[in-house]
Amino acid sequence: MRIKKHLIAKIYILLLCLFPCAGQAFAESRMAHFSIAADVAYTDPFISKLVYNHVCATVNLDKNFSLRVPLVYAISLDDRDVSLLSSGVQLDYYPFQLPLFISLSMVDVAYLFGIDAPLERLQYLDEVAIGYHWDISDGFFVEPAVVLFDPSGVYADAYEAVTESFGDFPKIRFELHIGFNLFDFPEERKQ
Repeated sequence: MRIKKHLIAKIYILLLCLFPCAGQAFAESRMAHFSIAADVAYTDPFISKLVYNHVCATVNLDKNFSLRVPLVYAISLDDRDVSLLSSGVQLDYYPFQLPLFISLSMVDVAYLFGIDAPLERLQYLDEVAIGYHWDISDGFFVEPAVVLFDPSGVYADAYEAVTESFGDFPKIRFELHIGFNLFDFPEERKQ
């Protein structure tokens, strides 16, 4: 199990290093662009006792695929002194070039800290999301999504450690991302 965690961590670091290069590799595509978004659906304090802050950077590779790097900071609202900092790499798939997308986490690493954090602070999680992408105006977009944490049960121990630390960590979560396209990658010039 320890070797598996080290392998996942090395793959994650490699993907983070390659993420900025992904845009250059797909610069020929007119659809390639870089965007950022933030989750504005703060329904968590009404359902459970935590605040879940989520921002992400996305590189759209073509009409059907994009890579997303989320950054999550969750904090407990009850008497527990525990926080979670998480990041990873997700692959978004837009079937049949529709605005509907399925997001699969390729790597998701969470670090729990605080007095009430478990002894094993580094946890590996998994999530799947189903959402819809709406372009509002030039460059701005909205993405509602439903996120399922650990749908396969492969990381049940890690999810249980996070749930015990927070007292109540949702298995299903609604997200509403509002974001904008920072820039399009330039087209290849023909000479």
